[in-house]
Amino acid sequence: MKGVLIEDNYEVVKLLTQFVSEYKGDFELQGFASDIHDGKALIEKIKPDVLILDIRLGESYVFELLESVNPAYLQNTTLLFISAYFEADYLHEALKFAAVDYLLKPISKKEFFASLDKALAKHREKNVVSVIDTLKNELDKLKRATYGFRMMVVKPDGNIRKVDHKKVMYMVLRDKLVHITTPEETIPSQRSLKTYDHLLQNLPNFLRASKTTLINLDFIRSLDRAERIITMKNGAKLKCSRRKFGDLIKLINV
Repeated sequence: MKGVLIEDNYEVVKLLTQFVSEYKGDFELQGFASDIHDGKALIEKIKPDVLILDIRLGESYVFELLESVNPAYLQNTTLLFISAYFEADYLHEALKFAAVDYLLKPISKKEFFASLDKALAKHREKNVVSVIDTLKNELDKLKRATYGFRMMVVKPDGNIRKVDHKKVMYMVLRDKLVHITTPEETIPSQRSLKTYDHLLQNLPNFLRASKTTLINLDFIRSLDRAERIITMKNGAKLKCSRRKFGDLIKLINV
């Protein structure tokens, strides 16, 4: 059977290519791509039996790629997703709900072989377009229902923490790290502010106030309209961009 790998981390591509070379089943990896444009062209050229996809390509979800492909090229394709450990909990719940297999990075050979066995066994069992729709709908539903879910934070020392979204007062990009402030502490994180903004964009009460600042509206104490300064409940004063200040005024209705 033919396979295609869509992954933007070349080290993962090398690792899985090596694993496939050692796999004893009826499977051949016939190409890989690292972005949406090349991925679409490759899928439509190969028409793979098994499509192995990183759930994120850069700062975007892979659904953007899947939606761009003509459904006819995916009709008999089985999906196998790759996901980072620190992705949001609701993402993994959505993958489970849609009954698709997924692998967590770092990927072991044993886990990859077991998932590939299942992917080949499932071939032609499912309508992949229906699976994609189910995933998207479930992801949107879980985002709305789980405001306050615990997000993964990767600290500079490599340790992973879980932080309740409701406790996040604001995030500030400083010294190449995102500093996440809660009422109890400030936690530095290696993840980009753009990543957190993307993660929180469909949840209520969060606003990207500037290129370097993301705030939770529930923790605003006061606004200085003349200087566009946001004073938070812990006394912190955060500058808001001119464009975003108008959005902020509308959101809090003052």
